[in-house]
Amino acid sequence: MKTHEIIDKLEKNKITVDQAVEEIFQTQVEIEPQKKAKFLKIKVIDGEEGKKINIPPLPLGLVNGLTSFGLLLGAKFSDDEDLKKINRKDLKKLFDELRKHPPFKLVDVLDESDGTKVEIYTK
Repeated sequence: MKTHEIIDKLEKNKITVDQAVEEIFQTQVEIEPQKKAKFLKIKVIDGEEGKKINIPPLPLGLVNGLTSFGLLLGAKFSDDEDLKKINRKDLKKLFDELRKHPPFKLVDVLDESDGTKVEIYTK
């Protein structure tokens, strides 16, 4: 029996909540683990000309390293105090978290004035 069938029976008061929970646990099949995100993908579609700019998927480890290096250089050569406050270890934690989860969309922006669209997602 599938989970949605058990929930239907529960909604129709044919079984109790405890029975539903037990039936769901009994019908659980070993689910194939979801694949983890490994890449960061950026896609831009120019609304005026309709051009697609596809940046190849970048490995999350490379993005982490480049971001950390860029912050290090930026903090060294910039007068921006906020840039110096960003902790590179926190960025590493962020990218480590992204690697633990299945792929998902991070940013999906549409500029309504000219139709330009930007998507950033893990892959």
